Amino acid sequence: MVDKSLFPTKPRKRGNRYEYLSLIFWPENGFIYIEDKDDGSFTTCSRRDWLERTSSFNADAQRLGDIATRAGNEWKKMTAVQERDAMISLVECMLACAKQAKAQGDPLDPKVCAYIQKHEMKRPRTFMMPGLEEDTNIIIP
Repeated sequence: MVDKSLFPTKPRKRGNRYEYLSLIFWPENGFIYIEDKDDGSFTTCSRRDWLERTSSFNADAQRLGDIATRAGNEWKKMTAVQERDAMISLVECMLACAKQAKAQGDPLDPKVCAYIQKHEMKRPRTFMMPGLEEDTNIIIP
């Protein structure tokens, strides 16, 4: 298997999904959905958690910028610059994804939760289960 850390690539946008190395992420219903093609895992996170991850990637990009300025030889400098550029474009894509999720509405916002509860249909949820005879139908609340 090829070591992908040696080949920094910028994320690609396909439709409303973003691809970075083996990760695919996209906004849906106010959340960020993340799929990893390497191990087949799938997870979701809130917009707030996603922005915290984005800030940690931004700090990593700044660290790579410092390495690039202090690099002694040209190869280390070019490698750090390429990794920094890829990391910065990843941060930009992550921010765009968070903005799209915000435009979809944040389901964890207390105002949105109150609005949903206020406009929820309040009818009893009952159904009938047939019995052996016609007179023994059971109503389950």
